[in-house]
Amino acid sequence: MFFMFGLLLTSGISYGYERAIEAEMADVIEAPMVVADDANASEGQFVWVEGLPVTGGGDEGWVEYNLYIPAAGTYALWGKVIAWDGNSDSYWVTWQPADPDENAQETGNTEFRWGVAQGNDWHWDRINHWLDGGTFEREWELDAGETTLRIAVREDATMLDVIYITDNLSEDEAELRAEVEIVLEAELANEIVDPMIVTEDENASDGKFIWMEGAPVTGGGDRGHADFIINIPEAGDYALWAHVIAWDGNSDSFWVTWQPADPDENAQQTGNTEFRWGVAQGAAWHWDRINHWLDGGTFEREWELAAGESLLRIAVREDATMIDAIFVTTNTGATVPDQADVRLPTDKDRKLQIEGLAVSAKGKAATTWGTLKRAYQ
Repeated sequence: MFFMFGLLLTSGISYGYERAIEAEMADVIEAPMVVADDANASEGQFVWVEGLPVTGGGDEGWVEYNLYIPAAGTYALWGKVIAWDGNSDSYWVTWQPADPDENAQETGNTEFRWGVAQGNDWHWDRINHWLDGGTFEREWELDAGETTLRIAVREDATMLDVIYITDNLSEDEAELRAEVEIVLEAELANEIVDPMIVTEDENASDGKFIWMEGAPVTGGGDRGHADFIINIPEAGDYALWAHVIAWDGNSDSFWVTWQPADPDENAQQTGNTEFRWGVAQGAAWHWDRINHWLDGGTFEREWELAAGESLLRIAVREDATMIDAIFVTTNTGATVPDQADVRLPTDKDRKLQIEGLAVSAKGKAATTWGTLKRAYQ
């Protein structure tokens, strides 16, 4: 349900862009590179070309990532890796358009050769170019927009778990911090209370969403809610985004509380505008950052949370307001979806969310859990 990659400390300096990506979630995985299981890897999987460390070989297969860069700047890359010995400690790395459209496996251009720091446990290594005259940390000058990162096999048995992208050019791992992101299906809430219900829509993530059914123009509501038990992996400030439809001014709001940062208050009863979310209107599914719609204006919300269990409640304020998915992030500076790198849940996210329900629901939604378990087995 979350991505937490173990870049342990932060220097307190704010950088404009930090993103961590599971290696196995590449847009393209070219054989013989494959996804393999390891209980000690992030999310339990990594990518490699299978082989014995001592044999060398390689130069076939790669992974490729289509990455949107929100702002022009200078960027660095880190990888979470295992490199057993001198025969399993390198990749070829190109990042277009900063690098040319060159097949380094064919050209052998050492500008693109990454000499991976050796170690037989998972560890972080900044991507470098291992030139004949020495090894130097790499930097890429990129404009805002779409980019393509390719990590290609040079030696089999070199293992890659996570990629970390940042505009923090420090060579000190202790100054880096990966974002946490948690992606949830709305219909997989721990508890859904009537008259909020699950409804089907082929355009929604996994074909379902939740709402209080009603005609958009009528208003009404203030009954029903969905509760999500979320295990926060590390203390920090968090923001929430949601995939929504809000037809008009009578179907464009929810009440949102997130304990323990918020008090245990029933906003449907108190009408406290601190917890009123003014949902951005639109008749097609779109992302909106959860705010508080106060009488004096609408402002983005942030929650300061400790590590551990938290309870997010999204409660009906107006019927016909529709919610499909929720994206939780420590990127509190993002004001538009592309900056936050929002995404819809994957099958892996759904599996983790369901398994999390089995562990975390604590009897609060036994009927709902039984139904979900049957549906997804």
